Order: sequence, then structure tokens, then C-alpha cells
Amino acid sequence: MNSSNNLWPWPRVEEGELPVMMGKILDALWQVCFVVVARFNGLTVQK
Repeated sequence: MNSSNNLWPWPRVEEGELPVMMGKILDALWQVCFVVVARFNGLTVQK
């Protein structure tokens, strides 16, 4: 079963670090969504 672990794209994280990684990913997604919505609103306002 060790062969499947080698396919893991990033180093194994401890249980305590997983929520931190998820928080960073969610924060990045929120920032991207906010920028997209802001640009979309800007385009609609300009029209």
C-alpha cells in the first residue's frame, strides 16, 4: 500500500495541520470569488 502514498501530490500532513490547510484554501477561494464578483459588478455598472 506504500505505492499509493507515493502518488500523494503533497507531503503528508498531520491531523492538526489539515484544518489550517483547509482554512488557507477556503480563504484563497473567497478572495478569488470576491475579485470575480467585483469585476463582474464593475462591468455591469459600466454598461
